[in-house]
Amino acid sequence: MSVENNIPAIRFKGFSGEWEDRKIKDIIANLSGGASIKPDDYQEKGKRTIPKGAVNSSGIADLSGSKYISLEFYGKNILSKVSSGDLVTSLRDLVPTAPSMGRVVKIKEPKEDFLMPQGVYKIALLKNADENFLISYSNSRLFRKIISREKNGSTQVHIRNGDFLDIEITKPKLQEQTKIGNYFQQLDTLIFQHQQKHDKLLNLKKSLLEKIFPKQGKNEPEIRFKGFSGAWENKNIFMLGEVVTGSTPSTQNQTYYSNDGIPWVTPTDISQNVTFQTAKYLSEFGGKVARLVPENTILVTCIASIGKNTLLGTLGSFNQQINGLIPHKSENNPYFLFTLSFLWSNQMKRTAASGTMQIVNKKEFSELKTTVPKHEEQTKIGKLFKTLDTLLSQHQSQLKKLKQIKQACLAKMFV
Repeated sequence: MSVENNIPAIRFKGFSGEWEDRKIKDIIANLSGGASIKPDDYQEKGKRTIPKGAVNSSGIADLSGSKYISLEFYGKNILSKVSSGDLVTSLRDLVPTAPSMGRVVKIKEPKEDFLMPQGVYKIALLKNADENFLISYSNSRLFRKIISREKNGSTQVHIRNGDFLDIEITKPKLQEQTKIGNYFQQLDTLIFQHQQKHDKLLNLKKSLLEKIFPKQGKNEPEIRFKGFSGAWENKNIFMLGEVVTGSTPSTQNQTYYSNDGIPWVTPTDISQNVTFQTAKYLSEFGGKVARLVPENTILVTCIASIGKNTLLGTLGSFNQQINGLIPHKSENNPYFLFTLSFLWSNQMKRTAASGTMQIVNKKEFSELKTTVPKHEEQTKIGKLFKTLDTLLSQHQSQLKKLKQIKQACLAKMFV
């Protein structure tokens, strides 16, 4: 099948023939714009507005940034009203590359009316167009290239209404549009559901981090497992295990590295997650000359992006921009200490800021103060956070797979 003949690379069974070229104005019944809202028009309550950030690649309007205008202002600008179930787009973008401009999203909130600001537009379709098809088409690579070509300006970029309506798209008959639109709508719903579950778990984790560990200056947490009481003990980090600093094998000698083997971690490989993505592995020779640490070593960055952490799930190594803590397992639970290490970040940043260089050396890291309970309570807390992190990781993995599937389909199912 050839894209040159207006036929997509893959399509659903039962459909054939070329797609037809049409302009956006041939499928849109009406494109209505937003009202001019000045900063002092916003109120603490009233009618919600559609934020410009509502338009994204998910197909669902993100209303988390909504602001309020008075009922009086809303009444005077009623022609800029939009409601749940409507489609909206944005023809302005504050980012020069225009990542959101021209994308189409649906307002999925429970029944509610909103006011659109300037730059946001309500789309009413003709009967020959499927809304889910248009939403997914607006995220296709081809359409994004068209938007990039048509945009005007250098800082706050925009597309004129007429230019947007004159954009030419290639579409199939309504029945095939509906089939494609429903497929992407199901994908977007799955992505949205996993993202919601992930975000809820992440918020739960943040809340527990604040309540299940003592606040600064305190030695007892706000909440704890049944059966545990008494003050936690103040300790230096060096009292919890062996503190080590990483090393860097010479990059001049490629025999130090291989395509697999012992992971060698750098700060850029670490995000605020349980896992890490390493770009390099040590060869057998590299493993003999580098400093190796055992499974369950806690890694914390000490230069530049200070305080990022991860937990090694295997024998590994790391560079000198990272401090490692090898826990005394008989006294401390590794996963508890890994979770606790999130709270060391602020101390490390204050320590780094007081020096001539943005660095927390091994000695300074070793002497940081922290508060810990007895081993049994550590184990309970570590198990809880390990369960949460496992669930978070599963949702992240599923989200990644679903987004990859969506991108592959967007590239193959449109002309």
